[in-house]
Amino acid sequence: MKLSLRGLMGWPLALLTVSLFLLTVPAPLSAAESFQEYTLSIPGLSIGENERIDSFQVVISHGDVISVPRIPTGWSVHIDNSPLWKTTVRGNISVGAAALTHQQTDFFEDFLVIQRNDREFPVYVEVTITTYLEGSSSKQSRRVLKDESLKLRAIEK
Repeated sequence: MKLSLRGLMGWPLALLTVSLFLLTVPAPLSAAESFQEYTLSIPGLSIGENERIDSFQVVISHGDVISVPRIPTGWSVHIDNSPLWKTTVRGNISVGAAALTHQQTDFFEDFLVIQRNDREFPVYVEVTITTYLEGSSSKQSRRVLKDESLKLRAIEK
């Protein structure tokens, strides 16, 4: 293979051209830089003394769950940050004794950290409550919470 001086002179120009092109291509923003983060709370969630919270489900459109800061002992939590912009979080007890009492509803204060991926991101929460009555069997009910029942607080960076 024969190299000429003229062929070698073209390399620096080609390298400079490619370098300038790469400098003009914007770097993708990381998720933390491009979208606002919020905590989710359920203020005023109250249950009776004979009631227990067994499970919850949160559905978020156009948002991802970044973290669940604390998980009660005896609970399992599954997060599905779907690529279809519908995130689902399911939490449930693994043993009956782990159900949350009326004195433990503070778990639902800032219980999820959410990253918004769009201008609006509707949030829907469903809590399953079991009522225990003396002399009869237990009864399950579901409480659906959305909009004014929920509190989103922006996290300052």
